[in-house]
Amino acid sequence: MLNDVKLDVIKTLARIQLQSEEDVVAIERERREEEARSRLKFNHQNANALEEAPAAATGSGNTPFVRRERKVGRNEPCPCGSGKKFKSCHGQL
Repeated sequence: MLNDVKLDVIKTLARIQLQSEEDVVAIERERREEEARSRLKFNHQNANALEEAPAAATGSGNTPFVRRERKVGRNEPCPCGSGKKFKSCHGQL
């Protein structure tokens, strides 16, 4: 087991690539520039819809879901007629 640990450490050390300070600074600068560019891309195609949203919200907004039938409990028989409990028939995740 100790030999396996030593072998893993040697493999890891063999894969390490040291970078100079200039490389690290260049990579960090590129990462920051990419973040700045990605922030500018958050424009929505329908930006004009935001101006119309308050007028639309005053009308018929989102209506809540209303269930027509009664809710089936987990331990009740499944409504499909299989004879199993709902949780082990159609109620499985």
